[in-house]
Amino acid sequence: MFFFVQPRNNNDVSVTARRLIEMEHIKEVHVTTGDFGFVVRADVDEVSAEAIQRKIMKLTDGKASSVASCMKYIK
Repeated sequence: MFFFVQPRNNNDVSVTARRLIEMEHIKEVHVTTGDFGFVVRADVDEVSAEAIQRKIMKLTDGKASSVASCMKYIK
């Protein structure tokens, strides 16, 4: 499951990325440009996507939306 995260204004990117990656079930954090500040990959096998999304939104004091991918391509 991937989450697109738009944190509140004036947040420290490095601190927020570190706090995100330290969260349980979070596997990857990518800093992006454009409308969203981060793309976060989470393992949702043990917990619901909604629960993770709520935790991300609380941590970043911002917005988060999710997208599921049913196909995975690995080289």
